[in-house]
Amino acid sequence: MLWSFLSHFRFLGGVYLGWGVGANDTANIFGPAVATDAMRYRSAVILAAVFILIGSIVEGPGLMDSVGGVAGTEFAVSGLNLGDLAFFSALSAALTITVLTYLSVPASTSQASIGSIMGIGIALQGLAGAEWEAFMRMFAVWVLNPLITAFVVYVLYRVLAPAVNYFIRSDILYNRVFRALLVLSGSYGAYTLGASHAAITTAPFLISGVFGDPHSRAAAFRAAAVGGIGMSLGVITYSRKVMETIGRKITVLDPFSAFVCVLGSALTVHFCKVIGVPVSTSQAMVGAVTGVGLIKGARTINLQSLRFIFAGWVMTPVAGAFLCYILIQLFALS
Repeated sequence: MLWSFLSHFRFLGGVYLGWGVGANDTANIFGPAVATDAMRYRSAVILAAVFILIGSIVEGPGLMDSVGGVAGTEFAVSGLNLGDLAFFSALSAALTITVLTYLSVPASTSQASIGSIMGIGIALQGLAGAEWEAFMRMFAVWVLNPLITAFVVYVLYRVLAPAVNYFIRSDILYNRVFRALLVLSGSYGAYTLGASHAAITTAPFLISGVFGDPHSRAAAFRAAAVGGIGMSLGVITYSRKVMETIGRKITVLDPFSAFVCVLGSALTVHFCKVIGVPVSTSQAMVGAVTGVGLIKGARTINLQSLRFIFAGWVMTPVAGAFLCYILIQLFALS
């Protein structure tokens, strides 16, 4: 009886998950700019919301197949309503992200989403029901993501720092230049967030047929647009808390370092999107900020904050899978 009532609102699970992405992951893009007082929080929120939506619409549909590679088998063999399974997947991932956002942990939405999709296969067919091969490919990229970003940031810092010191000698000019660069790099980062995470929020619903023929371009576009809208809402309503963690609690950033972090993480996330793997902007930015900290000296890095963040990353896919498993057992298989 209860699920018969709740099933009428299952589509909101994708919007809720998109909200969680915007609330948590936007901090990775504009947190350094806000923390260095190069940009006001309100301005950062507006820019992020706009460019996330643009990225979702322009490039988001192209990543739907990659996420579907993990979800497709679980959904197809279930015999249950595919829309219901999509709802369980989105809701469990969104709940995981909400808790971590409340705790001010820069969470990996991609890990939560993929973990919840894996939970569907485990609930329906046991451990053999999950697409472990596809999951392990994504897991390998997740591990490499912060390491690659740290390397990219290291190179950018070493290459750009001498030029900055040579050409920009006035503090006033320095602040103006990097305020403008943080706006540009942050907008690009928001675009890549929308492009890489739209599929994570709504691919299960696309596969279930909520947006029409799952194989049509129009359905993929609608799914990506809805994901982008959800993310933009998250940015506007609840993104301030995690910005504190990214911008101030790992290491102290100056405007140049903040710009290098945002640009390096955005380049890494966009590259992974191009090769078809949705990666965490949280992991990329933490890798970037840590890379800057290592350049300035290991003592500038807050190891306690890093341990707290890493623990959240480990638990994210596990929590997503566990919650999805429990929801299916309680509502679909009871």
